[in-house]
Amino acid sequence: MPETDRRLLTVDDVSALLGVGKSTIYAHVKANAFPKPIRLGPARTGDGVDRRTSRWRRSDIDEFLAMKAAESSAQAPQPEASA
Repeated sequence: MPETDRRLLTVDDVSALLGVGKSTIYAHVKANAFPKPIRLGPARTGDGVDRRTSRWRRSDIDEFLAMKAAESSAQAPQPEASA
């Protein structure tokens, strides 16, 4: 059984991996079309500003990409069988 990649990725890491901008990642998270990040740190600081850090599990990103690849393959036109 392959070992799960337990690394945590920053939004910059995910952006570079997927070749999309950070705002695109967050827009897809908000639309429930991309894995949600893990939020680390306190929810609020004394000044009331949200200072949590977002990280994505590499394994979640890999599973998402595999799912999208499978969906794409399933939707691709199939070549006609020759008789």
